[in-house]
Amino acid sequence: MSRYLDPKSDIVFKKIFGSCPHLLKSFLNALLPLPPDAKIESLEYLSAEQVPELPEFKATIVDVKCRDQNGRTFIVEMQIQWVSAFLERVLFNASTAYVRQISRGEAYQKLQQVYGLSILAHKLFDDIPEWYHHYKMMNVKNHEKVLDDIQLVIVELPKFQPVTLQDKRLSILWLRFMSEIDEKTWEVDEALNAVPEIAEALSLAQESAYTPKELISYSAYWDAVSRERTFFTGIKEKMEEVKGKMEEVEGKMEEVEGKMDEVEEKMKGVRKQLKEIGSEKQKLEEKAGELKSQEAKLGEKAGELKSQEAKLGEKAGELKSQEAKLGEKAGELRNQEKKLGEKARALRNQEQKLGEKEEELRKKEEELKEREEKLRKRYKN
Repeated sequence: MSRYLDPKSDIVFKKIFGSCPHLLKSFLNALLPLPPDAKIESLEYLSAEQVPELPEFKATIVDVKCRDQNGRTFIVEMQIQWVSAFLERVLFNASTAYVRQISRGEAYQKLQQVYGLSILAHKLFDDIPEWYHHYKMMNVKNHEKVLDDIQLVIVELPKFQPVTLQDKRLSILWLRFMSEIDEKTWEVDEALNAVPEIAEALSLAQESAYTPKELISYSAYWDAVSRERTFFTGIKEKMEEVKGKMEEVEGKMEEVEGKMDEVEEKMKGVRKQLKEIGSEKQKLEEKAGELKSQEAKLGEKAGELKSQEAKLGEKAGELKSQEAKLGEKAGELRNQEKKLGEKARALRNQEQKLGEKEEELRKKEEELKEREEKLRKRYKN
């Protein structure tokens, strides 16, 4: 038996859901909150010209876009790790797909619903246990008044746990397929194989279903994911470190300010005592000497505290400079990563052209064989 590949990777995800509309239909009908009388019956994939022009996102995001028999648009996204502004980006993509359904001057009645389904291999909300999140616009005072033309569904796979393995609901079985199957899988629960669509998806996830070139692309994808995860983890840790040092400096500065206030209050007390000294000259002079001595010591202490405050200010400036350099470094790394992505696309295009050339040579070889066979028959006759 062949081992399995992880269906969350780009090449496997697109092989299953990007080239088999009947599997994608089953997946969407199971996971989306569609009305019972409005299930998906057929799907067509949208070409690059029919979908929104999205920014250049990382290798950790894979998406498939399609439209059903009623004209509804579905954007299915598999995301391996956390990226900033995730919710805003998902809403932007769905909104862009919605407004691009019609051209300037066309009737708004032509607009059809848009569903965005995001499957996350990471946690999005650490403070709540729910793993299924459904978003749509509704009246805040009357929840029955709903604007449901744009709906978003987010599934956090790390939180997903079936209540029981005997649960045969199609949505649970599909999510078990997405969360349980990976390179370590050799045997599969019969409950998954019992569903024809999931059984077919399992066969498409087997390593034996892929060419050597596809397996190289599969490994390259996970290498890119690993590099991206390492990059963002390092930046995040460094930012947290800088943030911690800034908070420490701010705490010390507040402590210094508190001591300065205390010194100021004491100095006020010293001045008050000087003013309150009576008419007896000897006592006044003795008391004044004592108070001047105290004032001198307090002045020295104030000088020391001001010096500490200045040093802390310099340290804060250095940390801010480090933070700015880290930001510049992150920008350089993003540019490098973008160039690598462009180079990867160019290599894919070359690979496709080589495949076309190989097919053309194969056809020519077949033609030559046919000619050779005809010549043999002619000479034989």
